Amino acid sequence: MNRVFKMAKKSEKKSTKKKGTKLGKLRKVKSTKKKGKIKNFDSKKKTKTATRTIKLPTDFLGRIGNFGKTITFVVSEKETLTFSEMNRSVAARWTTHPAIKKREKTEFLGPDLAKITMNVMLDYSLGVKPRSVISKLEKAVCSGTVENLVIGGKKIGVNKYRITDLSESWDTIIRNGGLYRATVTVTFEEYVE
Repeated sequence: MNRVFKMAKKSEKKSTKKKGTKLGKLRKVKSTKKKGKIKNFDSKKKTKTATRTIKLPTDFLGRIGNFGKTITFVVSEKETLTFSEMNRSVAARWTTHPAIKKREKTEFLGPDLAKITMNVMLDYSLGVKPRSVISKLEKAVCSGTVENLVIGGKKIGVNKYRITDLSESWDTIIRNGGLYRATVTVTFEEYVE
């Protein structure tokens, strides 16, 4: 690494002689790691800067995302509640104005509401109670719950979402009418206040 640093200095001196311009001097930065904190030392400025490390809570590990407090997508040893075939559509609103002996004129009205559809897999053998999750989603539809849709720790879109449509498929029913496996198709639509 020192060889590369020296070569960079030599090439800088050559380029300043040829062009007659001043280039910024290269700074050597060392980094050390002590007790979970990373400290950077700048040899020119003789200053110390520290960046903090982020400790994730234990319940965050294995979390894929969530829709507010209604449903949390998670993969862990105890429970697996995931989704598949997530589709997001973003569109614009346009209108046309007729003109006599000319082509119609188009006008941009603004962005349309974003829509998201996904299939949620509910399996009792993976630690999920399908009927309780379905009832939570039904309550969210009927009460008009508006929440942030978060996947991978990042909010999807700019605004919050609401569930507009919910369709369920009961795949496996066991003895005494117990729901063992189900697939729920959830449609979210953007909510603008």
